[in-house]
Amino acid sequence: MDEKTILIATNDEPFGEYLYHQLSDPGWAISRASVLSDLLRKVRAGGVDVLLLDSNIEEIPCYDLIALLKKNNSRLPIIAFSEDSSLETSKRVRHEGIFFLAMKPVDPEEIRTAVGDAIKMIRQQEQRRNRKMAKIIELRPAAEFDLSPVKEICKEHEGARGDLLIVLQKIQRIFGYVPKPTIEIVSQNLGVSTSEIFGVLTFYNRFHLSPRGKHTVRACRGTACHFKGAGEIIESIRKQLGLEKGDTTKDFLFSLEEVACLGACGIAPVMTIDEETFGHRTPGLALEAVARYQAAEKVAAAEAAQEKKAA
Repeated sequence: MDEKTILIATNDEPFGEYLYHQLSDPGWAISRASVLSDLLRKVRAGGVDVLLLDSNIEEIPCYDLIALLKKNNSRLPIIAFSEDSSLETSKRVRHEGIFFLAMKPVDPEEIRTAVGDAIKMIRQQEQRRNRKMAKIIELRPAAEFDLSPVKEICKEHEGARGDLLIVLQKIQRIFGYVPKPTIEIVSQNLGVSTSEIFGVLTFYNRFHLSPRGKHTVRACRGTACHFKGAGEIIESIRKQLGLEKGDTTKDFLFSLEEVACLGACGIAPVMTIDEETFGHRTPGLALEAVARYQAAEKVAAAEAAQEKKAA
């Protein structure tokens, strides 16, 4: 099994040394970066598999660096450290697409588990990309979609391989997911192979390859939430929504996502519904939050039926 490289980026020498010794593993190679230029150089070189990013590098907050790092290596799993557990900060780093947010002072077992999960995910993605793409990507007829907006988006970013994430995000905003017929258009215009595009789409849990529900329920299964009963919470939500198979209800009102981190470890176990965050959940409290949205949908449906009848 190939060795994976973990980069520890911090100005705090004792903290870096502590992480270095905590992460000693025969299958992991540990690298260090204490200045921003060295960090960017190593990320650009592509020899980093997992990045541990301290809360500040040369007095620049980690959440201000994430977008820059992702631009240089869009698929790099980032485990960020923070001393601020506020919802504002949690939402900010979550939207930047980090793999895990750890609160300082750190729990060494939590960090080892997070790194192990990131490496496990990377190996799963590598195995998936090694399969024949013809068996994975079965394109639906392009005639089923109005692809003109996609062509306009791709024209704006023509030849810009580094804009792949931006383009995919724009496409998902249009359809609610990334329809498979759009992959070939993106590939031709940006000069990125379809296998690489598919790898990005399956790497980030924020992207979807099938239609999603009107409301998205995200349940955290990260280390902090896991130890506080995340499994029972997720199972209760699945039963409440009737999700025996798949992650989207038959009426396309709700989709359930199990995520590695919601960036709100201070209020674990945590879940979100759309942009609303619910902390310190129990299975019962999780169901109450879901039921509130279900009740609102029933009221909206009844009002729509009344309006249709009156017309």
